[in-house]
Amino acid sequence: AIYAFREAAAKDPAPSMYELATMYETGTGFSKDMGQAVQLYRKSAHLGYAPAQLQVGLLYENGILVPKNETIKKRNTGCKRRLNKTTRKPVKF
Repeated sequence: AIYAFREAAAKDPAPSMYELATMYETGTGFSKDMGQAVQLYRKSAHLGYAPAQLQVGLLYENGILVPKNETIKKRNTGCKRRLNKTTRKPVKF
């Protein structure tokens, strides 16, 4: 699976990084690694991929490997609404 994601990443890196991060987070296909998952979520979010932006917001909101931030929690609520109205297209902030 990792080879397929590497090939896909060459064409459209943000969604591939997001999916790979999800695999690291859940331990699907290889051992669970939250550090690697967070790093990939952040890279994908930086490229403007809305699901990754939401996930990074949730990581901040829940204090997973990053300091808990209530300001992010408030912004994240709006991000959830924008994401649900789209078809997984990037949301620019």
